[in-house]
Order: sequence, then structure tokens, then C-alpha cells
Amino acid sequence: MLPEVISDWKGLENTLLDGERNIRLAHLEAQERVPVYSAILDNETSVMIRFFHQPDGTSAIFDRHREATFLSHPNLLPCLGAGFTNLGGEPFVYGIYEAPNTLLSTLLEGKTFSPDETRTLCLDILDGLEYLHSVGLVFCNLDRSTVARCGDQWKLFDYSELRPEGVGYVNETRRLLGALPGAPPEAYSGVVTPSWDCWSVAHLLRTLAQPEQPPTPRNSENGTASRTPRAPRDLAEPFRSVAAACLLPDAGERCTIADIRRQLTASAPQPPIPDPTFPEPVRQPVPRPDPPPGPFPQPDPPPVYTAPAARSRPGAAAILVAAATAVALLVGVSSYLRQNGVKAPAAVKTSSGERNRARVSTEPAAAPAPASEVRKVVDQWAEAFRQRDLEAHMRLYAPSVRRFYLKNNVTTAFVRQTKQSAIQSAGQIRRYEIDNVDTNLTTPSTATVTFDKTWDFAGKTRHTGKVRGELKLEKQSSGTWQIVGERDLKVYRQTRARA
Repeated sequence: MLPEVISDWKGLENTLLDGERNIRLAHLEAQERVPVYSAILDNETSVMIRFFHQPDGTSAIFDRHREATFLSHPNLLPCLGAGFTNLGGEPFVYGIYEAPNTLLSTLLEGKTFSPDETRTLCLDILDGLEYLHSVGLVFCNLDRSTVARCGDQWKLFDYSELRPEGVGYVNETRRLLGALPGAPPEAYSGVVTPSWDCWSVAHLLRTLAQPEQPPTPRNSENGTASRTPRAPRDLAEPFRSVAAACLLPDAGERCTIADIRRQLTASAPQPPIPDPTFPEPVRQPVPRPDPPPGPFPQPDPPPVYTAPAARSRPGAAAILVAAATAVALLVGVSSYLRQNGVKAPAAVKTSSGERNRARVSTEPAAAPAPASEVRKVVDQWAEAFRQRDLEAHMRLYAPSVRRFYLKNNVTTAFVRQTKQSAIQSAGQIRRYEIDNVDTNLTTPSTATVTFDKTWDFAGKTRHTGKVRGELKLEKQSSGTWQIVGERDLKVYRQTRARA
């Protein structure tokens, strides 16, 4: 919903923001839900700016945009960062995005989408949502005002409601039932799963067929409205069937992103099949002209393959003669040994299994890496952060970290900058603990450790939460274990409040 602290958003055109970035607002592009401006960044780069009113003073929307800068997908509009500013004496957060060609909400003001255009739009959106779900995130904000057109692709933007999949978001999501048209019933209970985005896809399809309606408040105990939304009758197939399968109150019964894609692609128009009664004309080969006369060298003729002469096999008589000769030789050798008092060594029979066991026993076995060494590194990692000892914390990371939350192949300098910012914004660390630790030695030199991480920070805002985290470690040539991967797998709960 548009904040009422600004009476004339048009009047902000050609003004310079008072935030940390050099941003000049150029033109008000849209006012649906929240205002959107085209702008100039650092006097040279065209960008798009979207404002979010933050009367509670929290930094949740700012943090989500900062995390979104690590996302990279063809159907996600790149996020260039975020900032804080004051408008009309009230605090605002603004997101910075690459400048698109236009917004879906703007196109819908004077355009009707054909079935083919609707299918293309949906498939692009599904690709973007599927990428977010693959990294454990849910968009939670899909409607006509959060989709942009860039070149020949549709892209999602506005990461103000981006959340990791999990539960415990009651304080954040319940308010969306009265503000976000595409919020599903489970928002009342604070449950965030990919099914949320599937419900929102159906809501978007409805808005393509009819004007967007204001959200219906849900005040019942289970969060459902008095009437469950239905797919509009004038929505063409297969979109009406898709919307009906997504608009189910029970999130577990809704169709998935893969189901939606399957229905849309199965109904896509196929190329025409040629009529067999009118066969294609037979193409006659075009005669090649004779080569011009001249003393051109002729290629050597290919070599003629001659099979080798077959080897003659020995006959039965030859085999008998050879056998008799071998027996006579063995008898002569035995007689000679007996005359000279030499005993022939006893034959030693060795089975193939004994030979294999002997060979294995002589090879040095690789000793498995002790889990206690890995657990010691993880405990040191947590203790160093708890004590705000950045140097000790960073010594446990490898020179190159293959995965750091949503970003791949980062340097320790990037990790250091992120950790330093986290320690500074945390303020007083009242609690930072890990428990329920599970260590998996995948190879003698690699390990994956998962654990529950609980924190309570008292900085400018009170930040508490609990997540399921993961660290990946590798044993270096020096014999020490170092961290090469870090991310959160699941959010149990997370709250931010003014301290």
C-alpha cells in the first residue's frame, strides 16, 4: 500500500536522494502499491528505484535487498543494492535495480495479453521462481507490480518480501494478508514454502483476465477468507485449470511449479503436420560441371588391403611329439635331483583370493579423518564470532570459499567484509550457540557439518533467530581443516524489533 506521508510523489521528480548513494530521481514510472522511479546513479547509470516505508525502523527490507545482490538468473532483475533515506520526515528504504524496458502493471493499463503472450510470461516467471526455490528462498511478492520486461524476457524484481523457506514468520506475514493481494492463507500462520509462490501465480493469472481487486482481509483463526478465490470463468484454458489447481487453501494440495510448467507446455501450439496426401516434391540432384582440363596431379590410388596369410595350426601328431618331449625332460630333471640328493621344493598353491588379500595388506590404508578434529574447528569458529574476534574467525577459512550463502567462489576478503559488517551490526552478542551438530566425513579430506544456530543480538535493533546451518570443510596439505563453504539450510524463526 502507498504510504500516505507523501502527498505528491510526482513532486519528487528531479530531486537528489539524501542517502548514501548519489541518486537523482528522474521520472515517476508507477504508483501501484509502492512508488517506482527511473533514476540516474552516480550521474551516469540508468537505474530503477523503489521506495518502502519503514515506520518501525527495522532493516529487514534493506537486508533482503543486500542478500538479493548475490542472486543471478536471466529471469531475475539484478539488484544493485539498497539504502536509507527520509521522505516527509519518515524513514524509507529504497531498492536499486537495473533499469527495465517497462513494468507489467504499466503494460496492462492499455494491453490485453493473448494466450501465447500469457504462456511466455508465465514460463519466464516460473524459471525465476524455480531458481529461487532451488537456493531455499521464496519470493512471496508476485503480482503485476513486481514483474518487468527487459528485452525479450520477463523478470521478477522487488525483493522486499524475499524469505528463506521456513516457519515462524507470523509477525511478518500476517500483516501481508491485508496489504498484498497475492498472499495465501498460510501467511496467517507464518508458514513460508514454495506453495506460496504457486498461489501467487494463480493471482497473477486472475489479474491478466480482470482488473486487480483489493486484498480481502482474513480474520478467521486459520487465516482463510470467508470465500476462497476462484479462477475467473473468462480465463482461457489451460490458465483457468492452472489457477484452479493453485488456489487451494491447503498448501500441500496445490500444484507445484513443475506441474504448472507441465500444463502450460503440454497445451502449447505444435507446428503443423504436413498432409500425407500432398507429399513433398522429390528434389532432383543438380548435375555438377566437369572439371576444366589441365595438367592437374591425380591423387594416388588408395592402398589395397591384403589379409595376412593364415597361420597353420599344428596337427595331432605334432602335439603328441611335444608332449612326449616335455615328459622326458621332467623325468630327466627329477632323476638328476635324486642322484645328487637335492629335494625338489614342495608346490605352494595360492588361490586368487589369497593373492588379493596379500596385495591389499601390503598397501597402506588411508586412515579416515577424525570427526573430533572437524568438530574442534566448528567450535572454534562459533566461539570466535561469539567473542567478536574477527581475526581468529577468519583464520578458519580457506583462501577461496566455493560457496558463501547465495554467492559462489568468493575470496576471504569478501567473507571478511561480510563478517565484519555482521559483527558491527550485531551490537551486543547476548547469545550465539550451535547445537544438534551432525558431522559427515564424505572423504578422508572433506567433511560436511550441519547444526542448529541460535542467536540474540542487541544492536540498533533486537535481532533473534534460529536456523539450520551448514559448513563444508577440507583438509589442507598442511594437515589443518579449513572452511570452504557456509550457508543456511532452513529458518526456524527470526524476528527483528526496535531495541
